[in-house]
Amino acid sequence: MARTLFWFVALVLCLAAALQVTARVGERTASVEVGRALRLAPEPALVAAIDAHSTPVLATLYVTEREDLPTALRGLESELTELFERLERATDGRFGWTLVHPGADPDARAFATARGVAERRVRLVRRDGWSEASVFATVELSGANGRTVLLEGLVPDDLDQLQRRIEAHLELFERPTRPRIALCAPGAGYGLVRAQLSRLGELVDFTDFEGATSNGESVESALQTADLFVWLEPNAEQLAAGALARVETLLARGASAIVTAGAREDRIERASDDPSAAATVVSTRRAVDLAPLWSAFALEELDALLFDEMCVEMLAREPGTNSDQILRLPFALRAIAPNQDFRRYAGQPNATLVAASPTALALDEARLTELGWRAHVLATSSDRSFAPGPDQDLERGVPAADLSRANGLALPKLPLLVELEPNDTARGRVVVCAAPRFLHDEFMGAEDGTQARALRLLVEGATTTERLVAARGRYATPPVFELPSRGAELGWRALGLGLPTALLVAVALVRRRRSGARSGAARPFFRSPAAHASAILAAVLLVLGPLVGLVFGLLPGGASSLAPQLVAIARAATAGGREARVEFVLPAAHRLPADLRAASRDALAHVAELGNAVPGLAFASLDPDALDATERARLPLPERTVVRDVDGVRTARRLRLGLVVTVGERTEAVEFEDARAFELLEFRLAHALWRATTGERATVAVASTTPRLSSAEAHLEFQQLQLFAPTGSDVFSAARERLVRDGFDVLHLDADAPSLPEDTDALVWLQPRRNIVAVLDVLAAHLHAGGGAFVAGQAHELVARQLEGRDLEVVHWPRPTNDDLDDLWFADVGATVSNDLVFDALVFEDRADVRTESDARGRTTAEQDSALPFQVRASAAAYAPDSLLDGLRDLPWYGGGALVLDLERLTERGLRARVLASTSTAAWTYDWQGGYLGEDVLAGRGDDVRKDGARALVAEISGPFPTADETGHAPAADGTPSTAAHEPDGRLVLAGSSALFANGRLFDERFGSREFLTAVVADLALPSELATLARGSERHASIGLVEADARLRWRGVALAAAPLLALLLGLVRRLATARSGRRREDVR
Repeated sequence: MARTLFWFVALVLCLAAALQVTARVGERTASVEVGRALRLAPEPALVAAIDAHSTPVLATLYVTEREDLPTALRGLESELTELFERLERATDGRFGWTLVHPGADPDARAFATARGVAERRVRLVRRDGWSEASVFATVELSGANGRTVLLEGLVPDDLDQLQRRIEAHLELFERPTRPRIALCAPGAGYGLVRAQLSRLGELVDFTDFEGATSNGESVESALQTADLFVWLEPNAEQLAAGALARVETLLARGASAIVTAGAREDRIERASDDPSAAATVVSTRRAVDLAPLWSAFALEELDALLFDEMCVEMLAREPGTNSDQILRLPFALRAIAPNQDFRRYAGQPNATLVAASPTALALDEARLTELGWRAHVLATSSDRSFAPGPDQDLERGVPAADLSRANGLALPKLPLLVELEPNDTARGRVVVCAAPRFLHDEFMGAEDGTQARALRLLVEGATTTERLVAARGRYATPPVFELPSRGAELGWRALGLGLPTALLVAVALVRRRRSGARSGAARPFFRSPAAHASAILAAVLLVLGPLVGLVFGLLPGGASSLAPQLVAIARAATAGGREARVEFVLPAAHRLPADLRAASRDALAHVAELGNAVPGLAFASLDPDALDATERARLPLPERTVVRDVDGVRTARRLRLGLVVTVGERTEAVEFEDARAFELLEFRLAHALWRATTGERATVAVASTTPRLSSAEAHLEFQQLQLFAPTGSDVFSAARERLVRDGFDVLHLDADAPSLPEDTDALVWLQPRRNIVAVLDVLAAHLHAGGGAFVAGQAHELVARQLEGRDLEVVHWPRPTNDDLDDLWFADVGATVSNDLVFDALVFEDRADVRTESDARGRTTAEQDSALPFQVRASAAAYAPDSLLDGLRDLPWYGGGALVLDLERLTERGLRARVLASTSTAAWTYDWQGGYLGEDVLAGRGDDVRKDGARALVAEISGPFPTADETGHAPAADGTPSTAAHEPDGRLVLAGSSALFANGRLFDERFGSREFLTAVVADLALPSELATLARGSERHASIGLVEADARLRWRGVALAAAPLLALLLGLVRRLATARSGRRREDVR
């Protein structure tokens, strides 16, 4: 028995050692922990800075009591106090410190609140589930000139760089310095910018990256020491000279950047010098390819020219008369104050910004996730944006009077000014403007000074004290052990993998030798039954492994796994002798990142298998780098910049990756923008084949509204301060772009004046907001005519705040959105979205913006962890079988609502309803009437909380829908109810949350939000075989709610299984040994 336990313990220790070693040598430059004692030893540079400081330095540590901290933070207080004690001794008392526990002591909490110290929400695992706690972990540093700074949200890993940060702050306390600003701008037209930047900081000016700066130093040196880089009107020569790589280096060391770029030039032309001649708008492109720049900043240029009816106006002579008229310049957009959102800054322009010749941009959510950025749109176009009509040739010129939304294509509100904030605080932030001449003297010299105020806010936001500390290299990495070579790394890897085996063999040999010494004869170890059993087991695993992989489809090149729907569509493409060809545009493997390399290899094998399975379907693989410029230009795939962190080094590659499908004279393209895009490979390929074969394209109209503050928020926070309340930007641009990439023709439906084309296949309505009557009328008519529609509402948006009047505790307020999906036509039909708040014990973890308001620090916004019960996880285990959700990942319900299905009313209307997704059985609802959510509500306690079991979140309703006229919520043209006969059955998919489709959430890798969007639109707009493929071939397993008692039982089984198995094996071996001994005695 003892020997069995010895072997078990030895095996566990060896595996643990292997995991530790391999984890440390997993990167080219392996980070080695230098130990707790080293990082708590006072650094000489910090000791010298404290001794040289003009006043004693005081650090106040605000931390929650140890027993109330999550496990990962419980060592924080002891480590910080030990560090501070050592600093106090090393500086002979010039460094002092105090400890405050604000959690339990009301006086201490009031003191912390008065100093502007707020608690932070952190995630923790409690009883095998996500939960959260509020903790204090802040150091307040006080020094010369009465200056203080708060180092907030500390975790044990921050101690590696804490002393450097303190040193940097002490330097700024003693000698406040102006930020160093590097400016790259054309020589002419930017005098006012140069003057303002000189007032805001120490300016270093240059016009190109190859010359010298205004003070004679090199551009390289200026960029290496700049705290902020302002880059205006980038040109082709600068991009060719590697400017983007230098900007990336600048951002990586913590400095920030402001970039204004664009490739359009718009102007007014007249046929003659006569002022009364008709004005013509001409638009041309500059000789610069900005695609690498947009991609580097996670933006994507849309295939449209951005104009706006809210634009600059001027007086001009009316053609043929002597009177003046107002001439609108739709290319000079006016971003009025309500279309701005500078709430993250210390102020706001609060007046109109002018953006001339802007590029139509959209946020690339996949790239944002890939690069680790969060996007905040600061200014947008108006809700009267448009693109010129297809018959309006701007290169030749179009009369200014003809450029209007009525004559063009409606566009949603598009971003003009975007701030990109990194998840890693050691990196710099970027502000990108889509208008190249945004800071030109023509606009900077305006009488109201709005552009100048905007520039001042951007510069001050990018050069705060904490940003200066980061930009000057004080967020240094911990000491590292540099491996001398690649061979040394391989040696460490071999050591990590071979150490357990070597230790086991050594232990076995020693035991065998000792056993032989006692018995007088020792059988060689490799002839022992243990060695034979190990060899047999290894052989069995070696043989069974590939077989298991083949059976379950885990290995490429196995049995055919082509979906029959894909094969049928491919055969239809080649029917009648039609020429059909699929070309896989695939760069060489060494140019692909590891994640794309594996996914593209499997996809290549899959598509090649289709070519072999369908006679007449030609297949070829093309390396775009092996083609000449002409051949590459004909590829209908864009070239994108792909950025990856490999062995601690950030690399960027320009790649074309996708499929080119040709059937007859038609060609369709399928782009693989990231590794997850391959999950719907069969659908995207089949959809392209279908489009190329039939010439048909599914048209999807998307209606959405922009976020708005509540009336109370707008009045209290803006109007009382003589400010304009922001109306928000288009938060569903990523959802539209997702549908475009999936092969749908997407139309923007104006929510105020909707006009739905007759050939619309599906209507998507995201986040309705009052007044919904106009779109509701269109929706009802579309469903009445037998169309399909998807409506996703959101009754409330949960807002987290920390208010000084509530001791800076985190509180949550449900902001009403007034979607009206609980009333009007929906109530008459019998399917509504309840206004009640939905909570569940089955939650997901997330990071949410929390706004802090206090007299000591003003208003600030920061991300904090969150895992509260209004973050409902709709488990795939509860999806309806054989539905459009079947096989998708879990869905996140960000404070969404539940559906109320009136089955009696639905039956009266002849409608059929089916619930597709629901909460767990441990859900509860709350009829919120105002105020912040209390702890009882969040815990599911109290008389106002209703526990009705599982609640529906997504449902499908089909049948003969009534029009708005028939329900009486919209009058007919003559004032009488409509009696039109019902068309074929319509289909409505209704969801209680739209937040899962919003920018920043759609591409969350943990959930199936974007697959859900594709699946529901395909189910409504495409033939059934394509809709089936849109769900994907992979089925994602999910675990629903596990009750506490069941979790406890499973935990006991998991903890006891290994020891019990070891004891059982020892007992069996003991019995076998005893029986063998008795047999030997019988023989004797």
